[in-house]
Amino acid sequence: MKNLIFFLCLVLGLSATAQGLNPVFEFSTGAAFKHAEGFAVPRVNLAAHKLYKGLGVYTMFEQRNNVTFADDFNKDGNYQRYVVGPTFNINQFVYLFGGISPFGSYGLGGEGGFGKVRKEIGVAGVWKNYTMHLGYSNWVGASVAVGYQFGIKLPKKPSVPEVPVRVPEKVEEPVKEAPKPVEPPKEVETIEPKVEEKVESKDPILLAVVRFSFNSAELTPDSRAKLDALVKTYKASYANKDLMVVGHTDPKGSDEVNDRIGLQRAQAVAKYLEVNYGIQNVKIVVRSEGERKIISTDDSVNRRSEVYVIL
Repeated sequence: MKNLIFFLCLVLGLSATAQGLNPVFEFSTGAAFKHAEGFAVPRVNLAAHKLYKGLGVYTMFEQRNNVTFADDFNKDGNYQRYVVGPTFNINQFVYLFGGISPFGSYGLGGEGGFGKVRKEIGVAGVWKNYTMHLGYSNWVGASVAVGYQFGIKLPKKPSVPEVPVRVPEKVEEPVKEAPKPVEPPKEVETIEPKVEEKVESKDPILLAVVRFSFNSAELTPDSRAKLDALVKTYKASYANKDLMVVGHTDPKGSDEVNDRIGLQRAQAVAKYLEVNYGIQNVKIVVRSEGERKIISTDDSVNRRSEVYVIL
């Protein structure tokens, strides 16, 4: 049964990967501190997180050999239990888990009745790829485990299309017309060539870069001061031109989380310009690049929003 449950978690995770959801797998190991009958129980856990938004699935298996306990229905001295249930990521640092044994002697409809059915709840902290679990189960009380997360990231296209950059068209040189032949004594009339003016097109111009704190989309006092100075330049030189705000993040966290934070940072800048300076008649385009355009090994430099004027 435990092999079937582990295999199911793996299949669900690989299926989500094939659909481009980038799930996070986790393996952990630990122990329940003390069974009601006086012995500790080792355990292992396997999980597949973020199968659908913040939801995932996990399974836990416990085993202790050569022990004596009242509910040993097989009379073999081997204590074995398992739990299956969902996980839910509150954010990139914390997730909840909880489960129950659906089958077997200690599952729903088993020999021990619902009171003997194995149940557990818990919370896990995540630091980079490492996890720490604290849980509670009936009959074995508190439990602890440590684990490691790993994922399979698939390349994906940016959620917002790039702003097209206009390429100047080639302007052909005017062709001089040959003078018309005339008979003397008439004067030969010459036609001056008409020189067309070349049209130039420019790339978006960067007006300002504002920084953000880790995992935050809130403007700092320094960022507000930069935006105040930006508005003076914009109104003096580029009034009525379109603006584009691009949000960026550092490489920590998943693509999904970084895309969301990058967009929130771009939206925070756009909202500040609209609310404080009434830039209502100009279309402000907001985009998120997430972690796709890292410019420094210093993560505080990568957490930024860039404000461009589109010419």
